[in-house]
Amino acid sequence: MPEPPFIDWTERIAASLWKGEGPDRSARVVDYQGLPAVAVDSYQGLVRVLGYMKYSLKDKWVLFRGQNRCYGSLQPGIYRAGKHPPAEVDGLMEAFLNEYRDAIGFDPKPAHKVTTEPLLQHYGIRTRWVDLVDSIPYALFFATRKLQELDRRPGVYDYVESPDEQGVIYLVDCGYEQELRSVSVVERGQPQDVPGIWAEYEGRQATGFQVCDLRRAKPSKALRPHAQHGWLCRPEVGEQDLWYRVVLRIVVPTVQARRWLGEGDCTSAAALFPSPEDDFNFHRLLDARNQRFLVDQDPRLGRIMRFAFHGGHGS
Repeated sequence: MPEPPFIDWTERIAASLWKGEGPDRSARVVDYQGLPAVAVDSYQGLVRVLGYMKYSLKDKWVLFRGQNRCYGSLQPGIYRAGKHPPAEVDGLMEAFLNEYRDAIGFDPKPAHKVTTEPLLQHYGIRTRWVDLVDSIPYALFFATRKLQELDRRPGVYDYVESPDEQGVIYLVDCGYEQELRSVSVVERGQPQDVPGIWAEYEGRQATGFQVCDLRRAKPSKALRPHAQHGWLCRPEVGEQDLWYRVVLRIVVPTVQARRWLGEGDCTSAAALFPSPEDDFNFHRLLDARNQRFLVDQDPRLGRIMRFAFHGGHGS
């Protein structure tokens, strides 16, 4: 009998641990905020669990998402901003993207337009995409820190140390490689594959689920996604939540995990979120001529985020 497409691997890891065949002796199955999860106490244990999953799901793309706590859902930001029908959200998003591109001369070609939305997601706009990474240190960064708006500086944020004792890393099943095909557009009358973005297919029919590697989709003038090993995915048609694709939750001890990362520049907030001086795309998004798109738009769309650690450029 064929297996369902998405399986919670917690029980399988528990069975392997019981048999002495598990990924690491320091791993154990726990209840985390009412959900089954695998807890690890060492960096090596974390790497072994992630490696165990990558190897076990070798025919699939498995990506990571670090969070300082578990909410029991994995919704794109625009769906979290209010209960609105998908058709209404789609119309709102497409109208905004078209107006935005026309106003600032952004992503004019059909092959560029496909990845405008996931790129803006990386800079703070609420979209139909969810941020993921393919980096253990960067997943740990987001699992051990909390995004916080400053009290006296509205619209300016910082990544502060999470007050929670534990953080979580989700493993997200992004589908079988053979069922993911490059998204194509027609440009100058010819079909053209768009680099860095794929759609999931069942037979010849696209399901609507998409996955994007912004490092392949956009040049490093947009430095942030390159700094973060930035991936994203989008739910299939009819879905507003990617929770069904989470195949494992890994719990890490917050304070100890920050020690695993150390104090190196590569894992600092300033490195993962380069300043407008270093990130040309960020500089362009903060241009005063674009402010009506960044502040006064529909509140469901949010705004481009500025950061306190950029000094004068973040205020």
